[in-house]
Amino acid sequence: MSKHHHDEGGELHFEQVSHHGVTYENRDLGARGILAFLIVLVVSTAVLCAVVYGYYNYHKRLGQQEAPVTGASTMPNNPATQPNPVMRFPKPTLQPDDVADMYQLRANEDQILNSYGWVDQKSNIARIPVEEAIKAVAQQGLPSRPAVPPPTAAQFGSGTDTVPGLAGGTRPVARQ
Repeated sequence: MSKHHHDEGGELHFEQVSHHGVTYENRDLGARGILAFLIVLVVSTAVLCAVVYGYYNYHKRLGQQEAPVTGASTMPNNPATQPNPVMRFPKPTLQPDDVADMYQLRANEDQILNSYGWVDQKSNIARIPVEEAIKAVAQQGLPSRPAVPPPTAAQFGSGTDTVPGLAGGTRPVARQ
């Protein structure tokens, strides 16, 4: 396979190394292909930027040429007549104290759960405190449907008390 020899320094030199069945890619990408790809990339990026720039400028000029809203109020605080877009839209209302708001919500829910009141007075639906509801259910129990009696079973041999559709009848006689 390979021929090797030692020189005076003791180093091993390979004259010819070959591995049967092992190959390598013999077609490398040349500098011309890489350069062409980079040129196409730069040109297409420049064209895309120019298209986007033109699109935004077109819509910017179109927005400036819009006619004023007809029938708008002449009040100075009318949002439709404000030239500044920031003044045209309302400011967001933020929640300044979320912890206090959560405590207020819980207090309101506790008040509803622990007091008497009407849910729908026209339909005579009222609410009672949770503790009272638990006591009422413990005393009266939960409503339930009456138990359904089980169907009668067929009596083999007599033919009486046979329930239609339950394969009733006489027992088969064993063969001897």
